[in-house]
Amino acid sequence: MNHSENKPRDYQLIDYVKLICTFMVICVHSNQVVDNEFVNFFIKNVFCRVAVPFFFVSSSYLFRERMSVDPHYLKSKIRRLSKNYLIWSIVYLPIGFAWLNDSMAVSRWMYPLALLFGEIYTGTYYHLWYIPALLFSIVLATKLVKHFSYKLVISLSLCFYLFGSLETYYGLLPESKLKQSVDSFISLFFTTRNGLMYGLVFVLIGFYIFDHKEQLIKLGRQIHKFLVVSAIGLVIEGSLIYQIHSSSLDHNFILALIPFSFFFFLWIISVDFEYPFSTLRIREHSEYFYYIHPISVIIIPKIGEHFHLSALTSGWCSYFLICLLTVSLANVLARIKRHGRKRMYFPSFFLSLTCLVVVCFHRVDLFSVLRSEFLAGILIFSTIIIAPYIQKWFESRRVQLIVQLLKD
Repeated sequence: MNHSENKPRDYQLIDYVKLICTFMVICVHSNQVVDNEFVNFFIKNVFCRVAVPFFFVSSSYLFRERMSVDPHYLKSKIRRLSKNYLIWSIVYLPIGFAWLNDSMAVSRWMYPLALLFGEIYTGTYYHLWYIPALLFSIVLATKLVKHFSYKLVISLSLCFYLFGSLETYYGLLPESKLKQSVDSFISLFFTTRNGLMYGLVFVLIGFYIFDHKEQLIKLGRQIHKFLVVSAIGLVIEGSLIYQIHSSSLDHNFILALIPFSFFFFLWIISVDFEYPFSTLRIREHSEYFYYIHPISVIIIPKIGEHFHLSALTSGWCSYFLICLLTVSLANVLARIKRHGRKRMYFPSFFLSLTCLVVVCFHRVDLFSVLRSEFLAGILIFSTIIIAPYIQKWFESRRVQLIVQLLKD
């Protein structure tokens, strides 16, 4: 099949599913959403865990499609993602340092090394791991499929995924060299959730679906049957994981996510339906939802704790308010970008920092802000909110007259 003859399609359903998956990721990162322990576990650690694999599969599929038209797209993709990643890594530095100070006994002189490690592996805050993992897995998958068959590289990626899944099934491991290997890896890298052990298999699924989509779509109704079977497998495995979840290191890896992600994405691209409006705005905002939602996850529960409002610390009300604040912040960010006001972030940041110190009665210095996730979150929140007003002030007629007089 000659892919160069294909033009990239506008998969609107993918945009809608990405939006839903973004809110699923927010749910995973939020506090308890329901009182029932089993239901809460199943929602957060089984149902919502389909989101990240979908992002890997859809991103790699669309990347592969663009590469079939523009062979240089890989470099432009890396540049764009790296730029955004660097910017948001800087944005989350205050919160990242606060988390580091609260969670790990790291001396200040080790901060540069911690920053370097976070930048290339885990991200400067917990949600940013996805970007370096995606970049690594896309570059590696592109190289591998050039020289080896899909059968070989997918088999290799499954081996890596199986090793990574040992953090989920850690409680089942007997005392052995394998468990010692897992312990050594976790002590050094903190998690097996990375581009090699987690992202690679899903990226290869996206590549494979694009390269064989004509044959795969011919499966027709069989896709639905396989999707239902894989969904049932996901439910069964999730129920089994619940039985051992107290001894698990984390719950990122679920084996049934692999077939489910394959048939779910295959079903999405096989659906032929025309939507009445463009999803470009959804596409733009979904990206901001991903980047900014941890701010909301920090602020809303902390407000609930301070005012003794249990509805804000956990539950559906808390989750709804977190999503609402995330949407509001994303709208502000999108509007700032649309009107070219990014330079306003700098005065907004320093004004926000000054206000934060003043409001706290001079008892908060810069290092204190960096030691508190809540204060650092408020700093970033106020920087975003104040920026448009600073721009309006600069654009006001009176200020423009003063600037003109100074120039003259």
